[in-house]
Amino acid sequence: MAVRTRVARARTGTERGITMVELLVAMLLLSIVMTVVIALLSSLTKAASMSQGIDASSKTASNAMNELALVIRNGASVPVRNNIVPLAAFAAASPESMTIHSVLSSTGSVLAPVKVGFTVNAQRQLIEQRWTASVSDGYYSWPASATVSTRNLSGSLLIPEAGGTSLFTYLDSTGTPIPMGAGNKIIAANLEKVRSVIITMRVEAEGGAAGEIVELVNTVGVPNLGEVRTE
Repeated sequence: MAVRTRVARARTGTERGITMVELLVAMLLLSIVMTVVIALLSSLTKAASMSQGIDASSKTASNAMNELALVIRNGASVPVRNNIVPLAAFAAASPESMTIHSVLSSTGSVLAPVKVGFTVNAQRQLIEQRWTASVSDGYYSWPASATVSTRNLSGSLLIPEAGGTSLFTYLDSTGTPIPMGAGNKIIAANLEKVRSVIITMRVEAEGGAAGEIVELVNTVGVPNLGEVRTE
């Protein structure tokens, strides 16, 4: 009986549990690992959100830039009945708006000019307007009663910084910027000198990328007007 007791005590002595110090150390290590993992996941989530915001804003700005480039590149003067002087390709031009006659559609085999306007509204959105032309004996005109279609091309454009580049910069055949006249617009006599336009679009990224700036710059020539310099 005495032998059995000694064996039982020996076995009991070898079964040692976890001490409080060891438990605390293990909990500390686990908390450190968890902190690192959470920080890593948070960083990855933030980076993904920022990337998505920049990507979304870039796509919106790129779509607007493509539409502007298409319209400007196809700009053309418009013949006028009983007048040797045609309508200038650019009907109006200012730092944040323009009206242009552009060959964008066709009827049968005849190309048809479209009057297109771009303006920045109070919400800093880029708005496109298209006027339906009246056609008579092959001549196109846009009376005050012409039907107008309107659509929004962009999100909120940033206001140019003092001394910064405006949305539209108009260049002549030598690549020299055409100055603005009264009313911060190009005077009528200089509208026919426009041969290319520098478009500078600056928007703030959306969502998690708020505060990041997306800027697109493109110089678009107007081949239909003759000599063009885009560099």
